[in-house]
Amino acid sequence: MVSRGQFASPLDEHLAATRRPLPLVLTACVRVIATYGLRHQGIFRVSGSQVEMQSLRAAFDRGLDPLSNVRDASDINSVAGLLKLYLRELRPPLLPPSQLDRLTRLAAVPDEQQFKQRMRELVAALPTSSALVLRYLFAHLAQ
Repeated sequence: MVSRGQFASPLDEHLAATRRPLPLVLTACVRVIATYGLRHQGIFRVSGSQVEMQSLRAAFDRGLDPLSNVRDASDINSVAGLLKLYLRELRPPLLPPSQLDRLTRLAAVPDEQQFKQRMRELVAALPTSSALVLRYLFAHLAQ
């Protein structure tokens, strides 16, 4: 099986082709954001450079890690933007439309323990690859 690139392949197909538990673009972006961007105001709100994001995307689609040598936060918004772009373009999406109503109702649960239990149930009902990606993202966002 030949990978068509991280942005062009369904998640399961890409992970099977690359024999990775998580997409490289995801782990690389999270690594850079965790190292250099956690104190950066507006990291997921401020837009990054479209030119830089397209360059990074093309490198990831070729199987490279263009973020492996990042040593500062000079273009952290482009890294965050690339992560958002990747998640937006995932097909099928991490959370199927059929689960969106369930997630919306879950947001209204006031009891923290009940919320956590229902969230675990929702994630457990997802395909394994989607559940792994969401758990990885939740762990990152909890920082």
